[in-house]
Amino acid sequence: MAPRRSAAPPNLLESETNRAMIERSRRLIVCADSSKWGVVGLSSMAGLSEAAVLVTDSGLSAHASGALADHVGELVVVDPVDDDEDELGLADDA
Repeated sequence: MAPRRSAAPPNLLESETNRAMIERSRRLIVCADSSKWGVVGLSSMAGLSEAAVLVTDSGLSAHASGALADHVGELVVVDPVDDDEDELGLADDA
């Protein structure tokens, strides 16, 4: 997610498809890990203010969390699950 406050996919065709789905939806929920913060894409599919909920991981800085919280309906920050401590027991034991 770029500091310009938009969600930006990596290619133009994906952006057009995503925009069409967003226009027809009742509620926009964005799931983006912290590595997306500051990344600028080719085009924007939605402004962050359009997101009812944004879910990200705890790797996001306090400054970035504050900026996002000012622009989305609800910001949900979660701790990533360590593969070795997979809560659902789905980690490979091999």
